Amino acid sequence: MALVCTWAAVARSDPPVTRAPRRWQRRFTVQAERWGAPRPAIFVRGNRETDLRRLAPGVDERADRIVDPGRTANRVEDQVARFLDTDPMGSAATERPVWLRTYHGVRVVHETRPETVRVDLTVAFDRDTGQLLAAWTPSRPQWVQPAAEPVHDADSLYMSRVTFSRPARPESLTTGIPRVLAKLWRYSVNPLVPGQVVLRPRLMVPRTPARREGGRIVPLLPAATRWVVTTYGHRARSRDDFREGRWVELYCWGMVMLVNDHPLRWVWTTYL
Repeated sequence: MALVCTWAAVARSDPPVTRAPRRWQRRFTVQAERWGAPRPAIFVRGNRETDLRRLAPGVDERADRIVDPGRTANRVEDQVARFLDTDPMGSAATERPVWLRTYHGVRVVHETRPETVRVDLTVAFDRDTGQLLAAWTPSRPQWVQPAAEPVHDADSLYMSRVTFSRPARPESLTTGIPRVLAKLWRYSVNPLVPGQVVLRPRLMVPRTPARREGGRIVPLLPAATRWVVTTYGHRARSRDDFREGRWVELYCWGMVMLVNDHPLRWVWTTYL
């Protein structure tokens, strides 16, 4: 199977040693990261048209049901814009007119701990069809960067994990985005930590888990609506490695989590 996590090496500040330190000595290492400008996958530009009456019927009610079912947002803003998603895990990379709704301060509650955060969420619906294209958090001004260019691009990563994928029908979505973010928080990271979190609903069949039948690999999960949750610009996973007489820290700068929409459950996680 292709490598799905590009480990970027960052030299620690430890003095050179001639042998690997013992396990108890590792806590004295100092972490170092490369920070830089954001590398967004989603681009939105303003549209001179401001007439919201041409929206597909029922889109605003659908947005409230998916993004803020508990009516916890402090403020809501609407906008008509042009939308482009360059990530292969999203819709086709063609610019299209969309309706944007931004919810400020949506409440996300951790699944297993009494912790709560407030998250700003923007959701994009196709203006003509009412199809939900993506939802995302604001981009932080500085992102953790990979120390080297990825060996495998996001396109090959996605195709290596999925056999079939297309945009999900809006009416097939039953789980609100705050619950999906709560699942992300439980299994990986607080949604406020990454440089950006992007959620894309897809009708898809993942390649794993699978079983072998004869000479073929047969996926065990059927086609269903699932959320592709992608985080960018943060230390998603790291480990220590002893190379050339010194400790280095290897880390991934993002991750992709697949979450089943109904019933809501984690499927798998891979790293960028």
